[in-house]
Amino acid sequence: MGQEEKRDATPARPWDAALLTLYTEHFSDLVASAQRLIGCRMIAEEVVQDAFLKFHLGDKLPRAGRELAYLRSMALNNARSILRRASMAETHHADELQDMPLSTEEQCVRQEEVEQLTEALIQLPARQREVVWLRHGAGLSEQETAEHLAIGEGSVKTHAWRARAALRDAMSATLSA
Repeated sequence: MGQEEKRDATPARPWDAALLTLYTEHFSDLVASAQRLIGCRMIAEEVVQDAFLKFHLGDKLPRAGRELAYLRSMALNNARSILRRASMAETHHADELQDMPLSTEEQCVRQEEVEQLTEALIQLPARQREVVWLRHGAGLSEQETAEHLAIGEGSVKTHAWRARAALRDAMSATLSA
């Protein structure tokens, strides 16, 4: 029996056409949702493809009309699992690294980076510095920061975004120099 005959002998599942339609219409949206959780497009694509594969091969089918919700749930649960595993690995790795003392060279590099970041923070406008400190130094939420500074939450978001962009530019400029 040839390969073509073997393929023809495998019965097609009744939801194959519907699954193909779901894939073509919703794949990019599902990837975008997973990417927001994970932060990496390639991994998000793998997570969504895995969800489609498990859906296709699974014996348990969702109720009619709930296929997209079922796929979204599978994809986002897979993404959360990846985040949990990464977090556990990072915590374990961080514990190992804390036990290792830094070399003199690493201490110097780290000190230079801290000085460059401090200088970049000093260069920020006062309002951006305040927002950065309250959000990241004091750990306040956007709402709490807005209340503390007597400005709107949208302003907090704008100042934080501009500050991060300025700090990113300043640090990348010093690192590339």
